[in-house]
Amino acid sequence: MIPHPITLPPQPRNDRLIALFLLGVALFAPPLIRVFGAPVTIFGCPLLFIYIFLAWTVVVALIAFDVERRNEPKRSSTTASSSLPP
Repeated sequence: MIPHPITLPPQPRNDRLIALFLLGVALFAPPLIRVFGAPVTIFGCPLLFIYIFLAWTVVVALIAFDVERRNEPKRSSTTASSSLPP
């Protein structure tokens, strides 16, 4: 008798991390980097440096937010209602 393979339900949180990875790949793709490679400065900093810094900050912040939400304990409606005073 062959045992049935164990299938896990899809996890949307892993899907979010994959989507954030793909967002990072898209933000740092050479065609988009070339758009910001123009010889323009903002407060003396090249536009490309500002774009890379902000894009990296956004990607890291979104990943950190998603991972921290993953580590929070899940609240159920029975737990929340039982902690209320009568």
